[in-house]
Parts: sequence; structure tokens; C-alpha cells
Amino acid sequence: MKRELCISLALALATAAAFAGVLRNGFVNLDDDLYVYENRVVQMGLSRPSVNWAFTNTEAANWHPLTWLSLQLDYECFGLNAAGYHATSLLFHVANTVLLFWLLRVMTGAVAASAWAAAVFALHPLHVESVAWVAERKDVLSTFFFLLSVLCWQVYARRSAAWGYVLALVSFVLSLMAKPMGVTLPLVLLLLDVWPLKRWPGAAASQSQERRGPTTSFGLVAEKTPFFMIGAAFTAIAVLAQGSKRATEFGEALSFGDRLLMVPVNYTTYLFRTLWPLDLAMLYPHPGAGLPWWKPAGAAFLLVLLTMATWLLRKSFAYLLVGWLWFLIALLPVIGLVQLGSQSTADRYMYLPMIGLLVAVCWGTAEAVARRGRGARRVAALSAAVALLLCAWLSARQVAVWHDGVTAWEHALAVTPPTLVSCNNYGLALEQVGRREEAERWFRRALEIDPAAFKPNCNLGVLLAQQGRLDEAARHFEIALAVNQYDPLLLENLAMVEERRGRLEAALEYYEMAARFDPPVPRIMRRLERARRQLRDPL
Repeated sequence: MKRELCISLALALATAAAFAGVLRNGFVNLDDDLYVYENRVVQMGLSRPSVNWAFTNTEAANWHPLTWLSLQLDYECFGLNAAGYHATSLLFHVANTVLLFWLLRVMTGAVAASAWAAAVFALHPLHVESVAWVAERKDVLSTFFFLLSVLCWQVYARRSAAWGYVLALVSFVLSLMAKPMGVTLPLVLLLLDVWPLKRWPGAAASQSQERRGPTTSFGLVAEKTPFFMIGAAFTAIAVLAQGSKRATEFGEALSFGDRLLMVPVNYTTYLFRTLWPLDLAMLYPHPGAGLPWWKPAGAAFLLVLLTMATWLLRKSFAYLLVGWLWFLIALLPVIGLVQLGSQSTADRYMYLPMIGLLVAVCWGTAEAVARRGRGARRVAALSAAVALLLCAWLSARQVAVWHDGVTAWEHALAVTPPTLVSCNNYGLALEQVGRREEAERWFRRALEIDPAAFKPNCNLGVLLAQQGRLDEAARHFEIALAVNQYDPLLLENLAMVEERRGRLEAALEYYEMAARFDPPVPRIMRRLERARRQLRDPL
């Protein structure tokens, strides 16, 4: 036990050291505005209206009340000091690392392999996005309760303890209330029944292990029925929430065949990025339709080959199959069959699925080394130390990329092709720090990609209006208005431009349109009354 406690402390300290740079970071202008610094409800802190809102809204195309509550609590503690939010996310990442170590240690009894898997999980650069991006609090929070659910489940499975089952179920619900990514937990629990819990029929239990609970495959599936039902309910809620905010709008432009072809490509992309975590970015553009046939064909061949290999080795090396299937299954909700947003893949999506790969690699390596003697163990230990140091260095570098919106988008544009989102958001980040000439160039670059795009036209219009270029500003606002006539801020900005151009009747019309929204914005109402007075009494 003393050794395990020392390992836990070392894991916590190493994780904190590698990610300490997040405490110097600010917010980024991608969803952090929706989640914190422009969210008036979050800035109410923990109050009855804000708590009710957390449980009843689908802001940001998600229903995740636990995530909202955690951010509201952060606001109570830190206001808009970004360091506090980053500290909370880092604390959860440290907790997930230690929890993963104990979970693997308790289930398998392998201290070294468990420590190595937890260390790679802690320090891998792919996990920087989940920790350094405040809006992705949902990742670290959801995974914490996911792992806690598995830990409670193994207590039930090993001891037939009813309280373990209940706590596993409650933790599962809490995980889904933070982010629905963990809906695959019931399938993961079935995998763990094969290894290391060895409850599945035909799995060879150790002499000291007494089988408890169901003894048939049907019984093992049936005991997880509440988990499957809860997962199905949260999946339905997620689909409704995403549809209500048109989060799948880009995906609707792709046929099911196009999305299906991307599935093997996305899986192999995640594999490659896990092994070679360089040129990571906050947005990877989706290639769209018309993917060359050889890419999905080659990717599918590799996936089938690896799956067949783990299946053929299942009797002697069950952890290979379990780890591989954990990776495949845990990625299913975000693999591209339902396309969310305009990205092809995202680093944050590997936060939970990577655990499966780590189990397969770490236990496979540990067993291979054990068969080769002391010299092999020394080489393996040295190689593991070098790999972990490299991961820690790359993670620290990637944390610096997330310092603010300027650095994050600058890096994304350096390592990925320019997109409408990256050009527009980089321009917005530049404008926020006073670099307006550069901002204008990037807004115009976004409009080269799509001249009718709503946000770049709005942002460029605001920038031009601030410079007194009112005719140009009005033209861009009108283009945006043709796309969306129901945005109160756009209507207000257009009204202000018309007012400055001396077109009071047009300004009054736009102010009245903006004032019809519920609830009305007090600032707009004041400007509406001012415009009415000016029309009644021009002097």
C-alpha cells in the first residue's frame, strides 16, 4: 500500500508540473465565450435561477447540467479570473490520473503496468485540449465519474455488494450529466467482465477468485440493463439538444455514405496521432465529400487486421482484445457517423478512448518484458522514462499554444489549412487585443472562403463601423442580415450604423426589430426610445 501511495503522489506531482502552464493561460475565443465570459447566467454564480437554467437549457448544443454547475461554482470562487478555471480543470485531470491508476491496480493487481498506463494518460499531449480549454471542462468532469463508476462496478462484481452497483449507476448518471461521451459504459463493463474481472463464461478465473453474480452471458448482459436504458435516454437527449441548435448542420450536407467512409479514416487518424502527437490543433478541417477510395479502404484494412489479430490472441492475451475494443467502442459516439460541427477529428475525443489503447500496450509490453529477464526490464524502464519525459515536454509546449485566442488560432492556421472558422476567430482574437489591421485581413480571408458567411460579415462590419467606414459596414451587416434576420446584436449594430448615417427611420425599424426579442435587452430599449425622440423632435 505504501508503494501505491508513493506512485499516486508521483503521478499527481508529474501531472501538475507538466500542465502548470495552464495557470498562466487565459480564455480562448472558441466556446469559452458561450461557457463563461459572455454567459450572463454562469456569471450569476450558484443561484436558484442559474441552477434551474443549468437543468433546463441546451446552450452550446448540449444538455450537461453538471458542467454548468461546475463553471458557476468557479465563477463564485474566481469571478472571471481564467487561472481559477484552469486550476479546477487541472485538478480533475490529476484526480483522473490517480483514479485510473487505482482502478487498474485494483482490477489487475499489476502495479507497474497500471502506473505506466496512468502516467502516459496523464502526460500525453492529446489530453492538453481537454485540460487547457475551459469549455472542455465537461471532458475531465465526465471522465472522473466514468472511472468512478467502473471502480464501484468492480466492487459489485467482486463482492456482490449492492451498494457498489448503486454507486456505479449514480456515477454513470453524473458522468452523462457532464458530457454524454460516456454512453458506451455498459459495453465497456461487458469487456471488463472478460478481462480482468473474468466473469464471462469461458474466462479462466484464478484459483483465489470466486465467481459471483450471473454465470451466463445473457445474465451478464441483463444485469447491465439499467445502464443500457440510461445510456439510451441520454443519447436521445443529446441528439435532440444537438438538433435544436443545428450542431449537425454541416453533417447534413454529407450523405450517409460520405460519413461512413470517414469512420475508418478517423479511427486510424486517432491511432496515428496517439503515436505521433505533433502538429496538434484546436480544429482539424473536415475534407468533405469526395474522399479518394484508397484512404478509407486502406484504413479499413488496417482496422480489420488489428481486430483479427487481437481476436486470434484473445485466449492467451485477453487484455489486447479488451483494450482494442475499448478504444473502438468508446470513440463510437464521435467517430463521424453523426457529424458534429465542421471538424473531422478532435484531440479531446481521445481523453477516454485512449485508456483502452494504454491497457493493450502497457500490459502487452509488461508481459513481453517479464519473459526476457532483468536486462529487458531495464531497457523497458529506460524507454518508458524517455517516452514519458518526451510526452511531458510536448504537453508543456502544447499548453503554451492555448495561452489565448491569438496563440491558439495562430498555431492552428500554421499546422492546418485555413477554414472559415479559423480565419474568422483568429481575426476576432486579433481585434480583441487591438491588432485591427491584421484582424480586418483575416475577416476578409474568411469571406473569400464564403462571402455570405454570417459571423465574418458581422465582425468585419463592427470593425469598419469603429473606423467610421459606415457605408462598408452597412453593406456587410446587410449581407449578414440576409442570412439571419433574428440576431438582436446584428440588428442593433445595423441600427446604430444607420443612425450615424442620418437614416433615422431605417435605424428605428432595426431597433424595433431588435426590441421584439424576449427578454428585451435594456440597452436596445434605451436606444430605441432615443431614436423615437429624435424622430419626434429633430432639434
